[in-house]
Amino acid sequence: MTKRICAINMLRPHVKIMPMVESDTLAQYVADRANLSVSDVSHALRELHFAVLWFCALGHSVKLDGLGVYRPDIELSGARTIHYRIDRGLLRGINLGPFHAIVENSAAIGKTPDELVTIWNENHPYDLVEE
Repeated sequence: MTKRICAINMLRPHVKIMPMVESDTLAQYVADRANLSVSDVSHALRELHFAVLWFCALGHSVKLDGLGVYRPDIELSGARTIHYRIDRGLLRGINLGPFHAIVENSAAIGKTPDELVTIWNENHPYDLVEE
């Protein structure tokens, strides 16, 4: 990675990633909201996994409304893979409601890469990045 890219990545805003929400917690959340049992939701999530795998193995893309599309593919080496394309509504949705995540380097929101390089150079005079 170039020094410029490293400097920009150090200064750009990013979300502090909190601990992963595991399947059991997700199942409990969905069960509470949908008035279902946790075991029913857990079972449905497992079966959804196998359904996506089954249909992709048959050559089908699988669309999960509100989540995205899973599409099977094969590499030059012959390795099989599944590509995921996120649903645009999911992306729009995260921008509409409140956002409670911790944003580190939030002062950099709206700055250009060149502005971040300028800030880097001001703060690191002995480790300058070309602008």
